[in-house]
Amino acid sequence: MSQPLVVSYIRFSTPRQASGDSLRRQTAGAREWCARHGWTLDEKLSIHDLGVSGFNKDNISRGALATFLQAVSGGLVPQGSYLIIENLDRLTRADLPTAVTLLLSIVQSGITCVTLMDGQEWSKERLTNPADFMLSVMLLYRGHDESRVKSQRIRAVHDRAREQLDRSVFGRAPGWLRRTADGSDWEEIPELVEIVKKVFEFAASGYGGVAIAKQANAENWLVPSLSAREKGTGWHTTLPTKLVRNRAVLGELEFHVIRDGQSTPSGQVVEKWYPEIISEELFFRANAAIDARRGKPNRRDATYRNVFQGVIFCGHCGATLARKAKAGSKKNSKGYAQYVCSDRHRGASSCPNYNAKELERALIPLLYRYFSEHLGDDTRLSSLRDELASVKGEISDLDKRRSRLAEAIEQAELP
Repeated sequence: MSQPLVVSYIRFSTPRQASGDSLRRQTAGAREWCARHGWTLDEKLSIHDLGVSGFNKDNISRGALATFLQAVSGGLVPQGSYLIIENLDRLTRADLPTAVTLLLSIVQSGITCVTLMDGQEWSKERLTNPADFMLSVMLLYRGHDESRVKSQRIRAVHDRAREQLDRSVFGRAPGWLRRTADGSDWEEIPELVEIVKKVFEFAASGYGGVAIAKQANAENWLVPSLSAREKGTGWHTTLPTKLVRNRAVLGELEFHVIRDGQSTPSGQVVEKWYPEIISEELFFRANAAIDARRGKPNRRDATYRNVFQGVIFCGHCGATLARKAKAGSKKNSKGYAQYVCSDRHRGASSCPNYNAKELERALIPLLYRYFSEHLGDDTRLSSLRDELASVKGEISDLDKRRSRLAEAIEQAELP
């Protein structure tokens, strides 16, 4: 008999199991089974779902098993192949209809599932036997029921912990915190807290996520993110904004619940759950700066010099004026630019253009004098800007919290 394709599928639910014996045990078992049959395990094609849930169907929807199933349905895995698993509950712990459909779809494609724990081989021919089919159904149900009971127990523990505000139960916190020595609370990691504060100061000063991430990578800042440290990644452009939006810096925790397999905000927010590392004033000011940047229209000239973008309009038709840098002739030499009516630019009007240097020299000093006279000196203006930004940020944050609370009330199962 020629060597069939033999691959193994290894899955466990939590990343912590990777440091234990689960991976080694399942791999060794697959090799031993092949050796007894005189075959070789194709370890290049063998698939792993490490730390992926079989109860929530994650391995079927987005895991390595999902890729394998696509290869099976596409005919890329030949009939007569073998899929080795430790037990049927490694394949799935989903609800019974899903589990049975999964097993049948594999064997219907001519793949034999081998379960190492009991030495069973589940093929299309064998599952036509009613007794064997019922045995597979009972094994699949047992795996699902064990996970269901475990899930209910964990949920009950978390429900009690939420009611009692027990910090020792919830084991994961923001990347700038760590467990206290007795495991009952959280404490700051000083060097990471300083990085978070620096990000907020930069954001409040008008720096965007790209600029902050670029400087952080250039200066090798520590990354105050657990997932980034686990993956060994540096600063990406979205991390600064995620930090600035994270209300955990104010010490808050919003509990999440699992609905339809997805983690969903519950609307229950607890203050002073974590150490507060950022003041509310700085938090709202930094968030207001991000919102202000998002509200600005895109610049349209390559030199990034249009200080009037979105606020200056054509006096003839009212359309916006875009600053266009020109080049190529004596008149349009380096540094020469024009303010162009956007309607004219798209051929909808014949409005005139304006020399950028002349317009800016006329407008900028006039506007500076006007605002200086009416609003005061730069010191007072800076203080007013910070105060205004903080208030705007607080209003924006309250609007978001109101929306989340309304959504939580709508989804609640209470009258």
